[in-house]
Amino acid sequence: MGLSIAVIGGSISGCMVASLLVRDGHDVTVYERSPSNLVGRGGGIATSASVIRALKKLELIADDFPTVPHSKLRLAKKTDAEPRLGRCTWGPDLDMECVHWSGIFQALREAVGDTPYHLNKELVDASCTNDRSTLAFADGSTALADLVVFTDGFRSLGRRLMHPQVDLNYRGFAVWRGTLDESLLDTGNALDEHPRISFQSMPGSFITYLMPSHTGSVQPGERVINWAAYLPVPAHKLAPLMVDNNGRQRSGTIPAGLFPLAAENRFKQLMREQLPELFADIVAASKDTQFQPIRTTQVPSHYARRMCLVGDAAVAIQPMTGSGAFKALHNAQSLVKALRSTADIDTALQGWSDSETVLDEKLLATGFAMEKAFIWETIDLATASSEAVRIWWDNSISYPSEYSYLKVD
Repeated sequence: MGLSIAVIGGSISGCMVASLLVRDGHDVTVYERSPSNLVGRGGGIATSASVIRALKKLELIADDFPTVPHSKLRLAKKTDAEPRLGRCTWGPDLDMECVHWSGIFQALREAVGDTPYHLNKELVDASCTNDRSTLAFADGSTALADLVVFTDGFRSLGRRLMHPQVDLNYRGFAVWRGTLDESLLDTGNALDEHPRISFQSMPGSFITYLMPSHTGSVQPGERVINWAAYLPVPAHKLAPLMVDNNGRQRSGTIPAGLFPLAAENRFKQLMREQLPELFADIVAASKDTQFQPIRTTQVPSHYARRMCLVGDAAVAIQPMTGSGAFKALHNAQSLVKALRSTADIDTALQGWSDSETVLDEKLLATGFAMEKAFIWETIDLATASSEAVRIWWDNSISYPSEYSYLKVD
């Protein structure tokens, strides 16, 4: 007999877990705190082809779901000899698929089907008595559930309720990101490979990739350029940058369209100084950028007192790993499997938690290694030989066997 399950958070992770739980016979209700539909938020998502294949096999997205593949990582840096694209002597092969956030969210939201999905339902508290959880919402309403699954992101209320001692750890850098319609700037075939550009005279790095358009087109000239600049920001200088253009002090993310124009223009000038010309041009032509400090955290357990943590709610990892979609899907699939166990729920879910925590540690290790390599201790790509770059990469970057967006022979 299925359980009554409340999913807290109706974004990508929430839709994945809700769909899979419903298919396995559970009575699921999704609660999303946003008062409006989430379509249109976010930019792009880069993940591995294996994750896209898994989503298709599970029929969470259609077989013809639009993606833009990238088969090579182009490690480069601006030089006098190569000022437009930067010097690149070597880069690893990729098995990467890039999707539009809105596109994959729409597909996953459709996969939820007729399952109750409530907007404007902000959870403020949850408590468990006699194996039943009571949920209290900001609007004064309450609900009961046998199990609560938190998919409410890196600032998760569920994490704070289950592990109040666990804090988010600011890593000393932020990601400033934006998008640009490919039709607005002639980039030729320069973005067919996935560029990762080192800054010329400061720590940090810049990435960009192509993704489908808002309408799903993957035709050259109709796609969207997604970019992200990882910028070092000392902790004592962060607060002034987190004031949006309405004067509101933010702590998590300044959404697209709310990052102050003065700060945006300063960063654009910085990118003009640090990046090869094409990538500075992409940034300069972009509008409505967003800004997010990079924070990491890990919980000691994904499960306690009939409450589960899935995706970023459990572990926040540096975004350059590209592991967000994989992590959410893996958590969801293994949770469904655990609930089929003949063991009692607490035993089954503690076993699920133990295995997912091991995976968290592996992905975090990759995140810290990539942070070190790409933000703080990058080899000088302006002078290093191809062999030196390859050796640096091999010694710096490793993925767990469960997930990688690198091509595996």
